[in-house]
Amino acid sequence: MATAIPTDRHITYQRQMRKCGKASCHKCREGASHGPYWYAFWRNDEGRLRSGYIGKDLPTHLQGSAQRSEHAPGQQEKGGRACAEPIPAWPGRVPASAF
Repeated sequence: MATAIPTDRHITYQRQMRKCGKASCHKCREGASHGPYWYAFWRNDEGRLRSGYIGKDLPTHLQGSAQRSEHAPGQQEKGGRACAEPIPAWPGRVPASAF
């Protein structure tokens, strides 16, 4: 079941390379990943970071508003930049003024 991407939240879009995890996959076993695929990231009511798969291509209605960044596996986005450190957890509900 696909994750429903909310329309009432601040959404960050990014392309990521992913590993499928199959032992028989030559691409993953040799270090190359699948993709890049577009994902949406947002925080839920509890402040937890959530993501949803969009697809290989970004829909045309999002192309002008999306930040374009590609990350190697293990990197995350923070403030619109690629960085190696993890995104810190929010200590509870995120206020609307944080966005």
